[in-house]
Amino acid sequence: MTDEQMPEFAPFWHNVAKRRLGFPRCEACGRFHWYPLTRCPHCFAADIEWCAVEPRGTLYSWTVASTDALWILMPVRAVFVGGSGADGLHFIPTTPDERGSQDDGDPCVSSVQ
Repeated sequence: MTDEQMPEFAPFWHNVAKRRLGFPRCEACGRFHWYPLTRCPHCFAADIEWCAVEPRGTLYSWTVASTDALWILMPVRAVFVGGSGADGLHFIPTTPDERGSQDDGDPCVSSVQ
């Protein structure tokens, strides 16, 4: 079974189909987490909401071997290119200035289902 077929990933792929990113966030502690879970891995609360997020982030790991083009803490930005689902979502390198600030107000752009 692929990620796109697993029910816990449905909100993620629903957002990708609409050309936006959405991740689970705990309403109790306000922290985002990944892998979709029914409880927050930080505070164990069960109040999880899916929030649309800005497309900028930082690369922490990758699965392609033998490449000098990627590095840990590399700034990246999500872009939607053709296709839908996983085929349309790509992460491209950016400069640190293009990342934006996650500290300005509520990190949840809008609630999504």
